Amino acid sequence: MSMSIASPFPATYGLPMQLSKLLLLFVVCAVGMPQAAVAQTRTESSGACAFGDLKGCESYAVEVLKYDNDAMSSPCMAKGWGKCDALIKANLQKACKQNGGLTCDLLASDYGTQRKDVVRPKLIAQCTKDYWGACLRAGDLELDLKKPQAAMPLYRRACDAGLAGGCYELARLEKGREQAKLFEKGCELGEPLACEPVIKARCKSEGSKACKSWRQKETQAFGSSCQLGNKKNCIEASVRYYQGKLVKKDVQKELKHRTNGCYLGDGGSCTEAGLIHKAKYPDIARGFLNRGCVQGDSLGCFEYAVLVSGSNKTKRLTKEGFKYMQKACDMNLPSACMTLAGQNCLMGSTCTSKELTWALKAVALTEDKKALSVVLYGAAETACKVGDNSAKALWQRACKLEVKDACNRKCSNRKPTPSR
Repeated sequence: MSMSIASPFPATYGLPMQLSKLLLLFVVCAVGMPQAAVAQTRTESSGACAFGDLKGCESYAVEVLKYDNDAMSSPCMAKGWGKCDALIKANLQKACKQNGGLTCDLLASDYGTQRKDVVRPKLIAQCTKDYWGACLRAGDLELDLKKPQAAMPLYRRACDAGLAGGCYELARLEKGREQAKLFEKGCELGEPLACEPVIKARCKSEGSKACKSWRQKETQAFGSSCQLGNKKNCIEASVRYYQGKLVKKDVQKELKHRTNGCYLGDGGSCTEAGLIHKAKYPDIARGFLNRGCVQGDSLGCFEYAVLVSGSNKTKRLTKEGFKYMQKACDMNLPSACMTLAGQNCLMGSTCTSKELTWALKAVALTEDKKALSVVLYGAAETACKVGDNSAKALWQRACKLEVKDACNRKCSNRKPTPSR
């Protein structure tokens, strides 16, 4: 079965590679901002939005509303790139119409203000012009003001236009059969929260077949929500396709949702996508694993370290691999700390206090009983070679976990192979 390959670097936004590089060069030169990370994120997302990527528009809205009220600071919207402002506005309109949320706020408030008293009438005005996402957002603001009767027609308009969130929010305000119908419609349109009450009712009244069918629809709803930028739902959808319990196991769909979750900032999704690619496409895997590490996933750092070190016969980490293994250990991954300790100390070279520190940290972090027995043994060997008094206590702990060779071990003994 062939597998489509998704690049972990979304900066091209569907553009030819050379044009993408020129675009990135332009915006990097234009940034000149003290908050480099914020500037880079905003530059990428505004560039994506300008070229029609609705996720980029959503991301751009989040960055602007989160960090300041001056969207003109975006290099993409600088006067030197005249068409960018119009392109961003057009695509914000598309994103608002499709997704609702912060894109509508940003559009309604002329790229900046978060004040609800200013945004609300503009959203309502946009709703009358068939910007369905604005209807949804306006309904939310009416609910914030404790005006459910004012919110209902706004949600109805969004629901009738096919926005799952509109159906779900309206269902929560309705009762009886109308509520049930709206929950079903919201679920089928892609709102996972709308699926749960339907599943509960159908499983009870119609049995396992109907229950299974609606669980599948719920999984599809998680996927749809993921496509619209909900990171948590990307994770849920990918896990379901990985486990194969509620839906048929599907690596392709799992990879799709892992990739989307990665783009939305979940380091674990990046790592899992990298591991899927690892066997056949190591170069692509390297990009995902590195991104997972950068986004705070310790396993991503560990796997990246192993991958960049290659299959050298000495089983030693390369300089880059060592750097990333240290990052994983700093993030409290016990296997990474033990790997660092073993690089020199347990391979016959002279041990130092640094190796012992890593080994003892691995001991402190390891919770699994079986894994702990191995880690304790390695830490005790390390302590012996360093000449540290902690060795005896480590042997005793390993002995209590039934590591046979540990019970009578002393630092002066010849090192045997640990057995269970």
